[in-house]
Amino acid sequence: MELDSSRIVNLSLRLNDLRDMIKTIALADTFIGPSTGPLHIADALGRRCIGIHCHRPMSCGKHQGVINSLSVNAEVSEENCGKYCSSDKEICGIEEGLGVEGILNSEF
Repeated sequence: MELDSSRIVNLSLRLNDLRDMIKTIALADTFIGPSTGPLHIADALGRRCIGIHCHRPMSCGKHQGVINSLSVNAEVSEENCGKYCSSDKEICGIEEGLGVEGILNSEF
């Protein structure tokens, strides 16, 4: 699977407030993002989501994951975290652990 940039739009610099962000998320076919407020807004709006999570207990998909039936949670393994993140966890290498291909190949 390839990342088709013509179908992916980054509107973050054009959003003026939370209401604009919610309206924009409501129009999305699929929302891909880390476990943050926008991901949970998309989940609550019933949008198809791919939630990106660390494996650590309070950051994992089990605790912070999306829950609607259209969505999946992708989680970096403990092995990859040990390999790509700093030992104090101040530097996160989640991108190396999942990568674009891993996210785009997440199964719904």
